[in-house]
Amino acid sequence: MGGWDDGQVRDKVRKETESRITEALRGGDQAVEKLFGCLRAGVVKRREIAARLGMSVTEVTNCRKRLDRTLDELEKAGCAGWAIEEWKKK
Repeated sequence: MGGWDDGQVRDKVRKETESRITEALRGGDQAVEKLFGCLRAGVVKRREIAARLGMSVTEVTNCRKRLDRTLDELEKAGCAGWAIEEWKKK
């Protein structure tokens, strides 16, 4: 039996979405780009991100809001909504 199963398709879409997010953040807001790097590395707690990036928890929260706005724009531009929602939940 050939072809892709649903899991393979979802993994491919996840990777493409992550790549589009990375590209959208490149050269823009460096704090948001670093925040996304933490999320990609599995660091998701605001306090841990703040310590890692040398910012306050409030600054991390504000960066997260800016990241969420970028994610919303990418979703409107055609990124898979379910893949964007996965990043928003991290």
